[in-house]
Amino acid sequence: CIHVCGHGSPQGIELQCPDEAFGIDHLNADGFAQLLAEAGIQHLPLLVLNSCESAMMSSTLTRLGFVSHAVGVQDLAVDDQAIEFAYRFWVALFKSEPFAECFQTATRLAHRLTNNAGLATDYQGFVAS
Repeated sequence: CIHVCGHGSPQGIELQCPDEAFGIDHLNADGFAQLLAEAGIQHLPLLVLNSCESAMMSSTLTRLGFVSHAVGVQDLAVDDQAIEFAYRFWVALFKSEPFAECFQTATRLAHRLTNNAGLATDYQGFVAS
């Protein structure tokens, strides 16, 4: 299982390069799959990308068969909701609840926390067919 919390954009997950001169790099679905292959990982049972704009990457990696279950965010990930989602999702998973139930519970409880603008993080769950 891999869980990534951080910044994301339509270009992928944002990674801060060690040398500030290079700034931010983006890791897209192809790059993520390549990293998994280089690490000798052919398949992940679960991938959680708890960052903005990560639903497409989660969907792509699931559709291509790199992961069995994935979570991504459609648009913006609100910080308080992202923290609550992660906590609730993993607590439920460690209790051996099924993926769908973990996802639904975590999403529902995370949405109880709305920011001042009333935004709610749009979590998307994906299951390989």
